[in-house]
Amino acid sequence: LIVYDPSHVTTEITGYESLWDPSLEDSVGIMDTERVITGIALKIMGESFNTENADTIRQAGKMLLDLAPNVRVLSNDQTQDYLLSGDVSVAFLFTSQVVLALQGNPDLKVVYPKEGLGFGCDALFVPANAPHADNAYQFLNYILQGEVGADISTQVWYLCPNKAAYEYLPE
Repeated sequence: LIVYDPSHVTTEITGYESLWDPSLEDSVGIMDTERVITGIALKIMGESFNTENADTIRQAGKMLLDLAPNVRVLSNDQTQDYLLSGDVSVAFLFTSQVVLALQGNPDLKVVYPKEGLGFGCDALFVPANAPHADNAYQFLNYILQGEVGADISTQVWYLCPNKAAYEYLPE
């Protein structure tokens, strides 16, 4: 999601393409994750985040070079802090960071990009030769308990994929 401080932004922000606006020079915070940032350019081009076409990916890379003058911060962690401190006026954030930014400044504006959003899933696994596999499975079983899953979700601010937790989640 794109989040911005309306007291510092003079242009209308409607999507990823807005980040290229010259009025945002040296004031944009983005993630330093190449897959996500390349995906932004791909979405502007009307392409899939998952394209495997090398020419299309190169074109997206060239497009990102044009964004460079506007980028002040590349950061995966606590990017919202740069927005809250005023170091940047616009940031592309994970949903958990959006929640933290809004807690710090409820006057910030959130934009669901007109080009669409990407979707990712975090996962846990136990290696085939894990020396303490039983402990790993006990841990997985523990965090899959409804109340525990809900508690985790309300602390990390990501959508909860654990159906057992739904009845314990706040509105």
